Amino acid sequence: MITVTPTPRRVGVLIYGDLEDLHSLDDAIGNVLGDEASPGSEYEMPALQILAISYELRQAWLGQRQATFVGNGMSPAVQQALKKIGPAHNVYFQIRIAIPEILFDVMALGDFIEIHSRKARLPALDRDILIVQLFQAEVTAALQSLLFPAAAARLAELIYGTVPRFRNYYTHYVEMLNGRFMQLTPEKRVQQILPLARRISERGSDYLRFARNLEESAEELDCLPEDLETVSGSTALSAEEW
Repeated sequence: MITVTPTPRRVGVLIYGDLEDLHSLDDAIGNVLGDEASPGSEYEMPALQILAISYELRQAWLGQRQATFVGNGMSPAVQQALKKIGPAHNVYFQIRIAIPEILFDVMALGDFIEIHSRKARLPALDRDILIVQLFQAEVTAALQSLLFPAAAARLAELIYGTVPRFRNYYTHYVEMLNGRFMQLTPEKRVQQILPLARRISERGSDYLRFARNLEESAEELDCLPEDLETVSGSTALSAEEW
């Protein structure tokens, strides 16, 4: 099963599991996104943002990210009882996703689950939906573990808010929030989790101002807003800085 924990310096979350876990989540995300990831779709930008998780998962099982060893219960006593010899640890592959980005991902996945559910014969038994919902729950629980109970409850309300919310959403905004977030201290990062969730979910004045500036820039450059790249000013972090 996929496991999610906050990183030590509260920059993001650590997502880890064995090879089968990563394959299952990657497949489920792709199937739930479906045709909505196609160019020109109202959900093209949110889908591409979420697909960054799939990219990281694939890089992890190719050995391009981090890994750890987790005990599997195959103790000497168990090996003797089974009369079988095997490794005592399994390899768990790891990826890191920044908190603003993972907040957007789990919120926007709610929209895609809603769309996918309309096409599923039995949504409550759809394996892809269940895997993605479990992933949402694990991420939510990891972030809630950093908050006081009232804030944790409010965070869940924002994550599982009314759908759809993210049609035609400019995910450049999430990239900008990532850059801001990484400049904060660990304590400030925790304090910003709930305000971040609110900003991402509600499309408030900060988002609208950003969207307007993005559209004006696209008009000046004679291109589409989605073709622009956001320069956040953030730098890549080492494993210790996460």
